Amino acid sequence: MKEISNAAMGGAFEQAVAPTPAAVTLRRLIDVIVRRAERWQPHTERDAAGWALRMAGMVGELCDLVEQRASPATIADGLARLVCAAPLLAQQLGIELEAAIIATCDEVSQCFGFPDRLGEGARAVFSFGELREVNRAHFEAKHAAIQQWPVENLTCALADRVIEVVETLAGHKRHSEPAAAAIGGKLADAVIYLDLVAQRLGLDLGAEVLRKFDRASPCYDLPHRRERAG
Repeated sequence: MKEISNAAMGGAFEQAVAPTPAAVTLRRLIDVIVRRAERWQPHTERDAAGWALRMAGMVGELCDLVEQRASPATIADGLARLVCAAPLLAQQLGIELEAAIIATCDEVSQCFGFPDRLGEGARAVFSFGELREVNRAHFEAKHAAIQQWPVENLTCALADRVIEVVETLAGHKRHSEPAAAAIGGKLADAVIYLDLVAQRLGLDLGAEVLRKFDRASPCYDLPHRRERAG
C-alpha cells in the first residue's frame, strides 16, 4: 500500500481531486442513491440496524487507512462510501437527512453565536460547497485552523458519531421506541465530520461521492448516474 507523509498529505489530496460540479446538490444525490438502492436486492434486504453496523465497519476501515497513510484515492473512496450509506440508513428510519444536516449546522451556529447559517429546513439548492464553507467556519471558530489538527483525531471523532448512531438505534429498538428523532441529529453529525476529515485532507467530499457513485452504478448494471439525476 502506498504511503504518504503527514507533511505531504494535504498537498497530495489537493492534486488528486477535482471540484464538485456546481449543479450537484445534496438533495439530488440523496434521491439518486435511494432510487439506485431500490433496484439492488442486497440493499433492500438490509434494515436500519444493518446499515448502522455497516457504517460503523466503514468508519473502522477508514481509521485504519488514515493510520496506515494510505494513498489519497484509497482514503477518498472510503469517505465517499460512507456518504453514500448515510441516506440509506436515513431512509429506513424516515429521516430527512438534508434537513437534519441543515438543522444541526444552524443549531451549532445559534449555540455559539456564529453568523454562518445554512437556512431553516431542507432547501433544494443546498450543496456540498455550502456545507463545506459553514462547517469549516464552525470548526475554526471553536478550535483552530483545520490543517493544524491531526487527521487521526478527526477520524476518531467521526467514529464516535457513528457509534452513537449504532448505540442509539440499538437502545430504541430494545425499548420499541421510534428512533428517527433521536438518530437524525447524530447521523447529521456523522456526515458533518466526514466533511471535516475530507477538508483536513484537502479533499472535495462532494466530488469524491459523485465519482464513487458513478463508478458503482455500471458495476451492478444500474441505470442511475448523477448526471441523470434531477
